[in-house]
Amino acid sequence: MPVAAILKVALCLLSVGSFYFYLQRYQQGFYSFSLRYSEELSWELVVNDHHSCLHVLRSTVLTSFIIILQVKIDSRQRSLLVCRDAVSAEEYRKLFVALKIMKLE
Repeated sequence: MPVAAILKVALCLLSVGSFYFYLQRYQQGFYSFSLRYSEELSWELVVNDHHSCLHVLRSTVLTSFIIILQVKIDSRQRSLLVCRDAVSAEEYRKLFVALKIMKLE
């Protein structure tokens, strides 16, 4: 039984460490971003005043509660999560409609 107890303690410590690590990253702004539709008719990702042009992929998932954006930035694929309660209702609706219209093209 001592091995089982050690594994339980190790699992708890790993969970607490992971929670602390991601909480620190969140507080430092690692998971904050802005999306913008620029005048050149392209999407931009703004992270810490750094602008990157992105291409929204067709594998993007749209639901009434969450949007999972599958994007390509500088030949790398990335997933961006937009929760409905993270932005205003009007901004969420605008993003949802814009992405829905894009998928029809």
